[in-house]
Amino acid sequence: MDTSWNKYFEELEAFYAHPDIATWKAVLGTELHYHFGFFPEGDESLQQACRLAVESLYRWLPKGNSVLDAGCGWGGPLNMLVNEHGMTGSGVTISEHQATYCRSLGLNVERANLESYKLTKHVDAVLLIGSVEHIRQKRTLFKTLRSGASSLVMHITCTTNLLHAVHPQMVPPGYMFFETPEMIVRHLKAAGWNVKFAVDQDACIQPTLRHWLNGIIRQYGDQMPPGHLGALKKLCEYALGQGTAWEKANPLLEVYAE
Repeated sequence: MDTSWNKYFEELEAFYAHPDIATWKAVLGTELHYHFGFFPEGDESLQQACRLAVESLYRWLPKGNSVLDAGCGWGGPLNMLVNEHGMTGSGVTISEHQATYCRSLGLNVERANLESYKLTKHVDAVLLIGSVEHIRQKRTLFKTLRSGASSLVMHITCTTNLLHAVHPQMVPPGYMFFETPEMIVRHLKAAGWNVKFAVDQDACIQPTLRHWLNGIIRQYGDQMPPGHLGALKKLCEYALGQGTAWEKANPLLEVYAE
C-alpha cells in the first residue's frame, strides 16, 4: 500500500473514531443504523425508518442463506439479518472503530478495504447499503463480488449530475464518489451481473437528513461537532437548504442482481 493510501486510512479512521459511541447512538438511535430510512407513514422515528428500509430488502435475502454485509458500519442491518431474519452473516468495514463495536455485539466483522477486498468463501448474497458511494473503482468491486456471491442487494445514492460526483461538503476530500443510476447498472452488467431490479426509492432522503441534523443539534447546539458528525452536519444543512432539489438530484437506487 502506498503512502497516500496509508494517509487516507489514517484520516478515515480518525474521521469515524469521533465522537464516542454514546453520542452516535444519541444521533442515530441505539441500533446505530447509518443509512437512509423508509417513512411510509411520515411520522416514523429514525430507527423505525431504518429498520423498515432493511426489512424491505428481506424479499431478496431468504432466511437460512449466507450474507456478506460489505460496508457494514456499526452493524445495524447485519444484526437484524443474523439475529432476527435467520441468516448466517459476516461483515466488512474500513473502520477498526466500527469493526470493534460490531464484534462486541457478537457479529463476525473484519476491517478491510473494499477497494482491494477479495472474497475468501462463497456467499449466497452480498449486501451493500450506503457503501458503494465511497468506492472509487465500482466496476472492479462488482467483479470481485461476482466471483464469490450468487446475488447482490444494494441501496446506493446516485447523482443525476456528474458535476457533483465528488460532493464538496464531505470531509475528508474525495470521500464520496457519486455516479448516475445508468452508470451503476452498466458497471454491474459489465461485471457479469444480471440486473433484475433497479428502482429509485423516493421520499426517504429528506426525512432522514432532517432526523440526522436534529439529532446533531440536540447534542451540540450551534457548535460544530468533531470528525464525521461535523461533516454530516454540513451535508445535511447543504442538502436540506436546497429543498427537494438535492433529493431529486441524488436519487436512492435499490438494486437486486444475480
